[in-house]
Amino acid sequence: MPYANIYWIKLKLETLNDKRFLFDLDDSQKLLFLGLLMLAGATKNSIPDDVNYLKNRLNLDENTEKIAQNLQKIYSVFPKTLCVNGHIKFKNFNELHNPTGNSKGTPTELQRTHRVDKSRVDKIRHAYILFKRHSIGNYTSNDFARTGKAIVELINRAKDNDALVLEALEWISEQKFEWTLETLNKKWVDFMAYKQSKPQVRKI
Repeated sequence: MPYANIYWIKLKLETLNDKRFLFDLDDSQKLLFLGLLMLAGATKNSIPDDVNYLKNRLNLDENTEKIAQNLQKIYSVFPKTLCVNGHIKFKNFNELHNPTGNSKGTPTELQRTHRVDKSRVDKIRHAYILFKRHSIGNYTSNDFARTGKAIVELINRAKDNDALVLEALEWISEQKFEWTLETLNKKWVDFMAYKQSKPQVRKI
């Protein structure tokens, strides 16, 4: 059965390790933040900046004054959440949501016409382990499954260019924050922007 105009939100498991979400927001603010993510998909990233609308649309218990205060807190904690011209928007909307248009299931960019060879996944996983200074002996079957899934997604993003994935691993390993393969997927747009901004060396 076809599905029209699918929007799905990317709520990464690493949110559970995001100190901003865990410690800087109270429970009502966390709920509002998650609600805004869903509303961004439903409104094509143009949520009305109207506390009465938010209260009714999300069935919030708080009064409008408290909701307004919660919004200001979210803006300060997550600076990529903005209020522009009377609408609440996520600056990184394309990373958080995936419009697929008319689809019959899996979003196009996650579909594959062939399996990724295990040796390719193993090579990228080996590089990841080296960059993270992990011991493969500590990896469980769940770790192999999790990293394998993330690596396949990276290969998809790189359009089957494994060398580009390895370059992205090197790039993110030089950043000053904790990261995982899932983080790299989330930061792929940033990596590509960095790569495109680098001066091209002309071969003679």
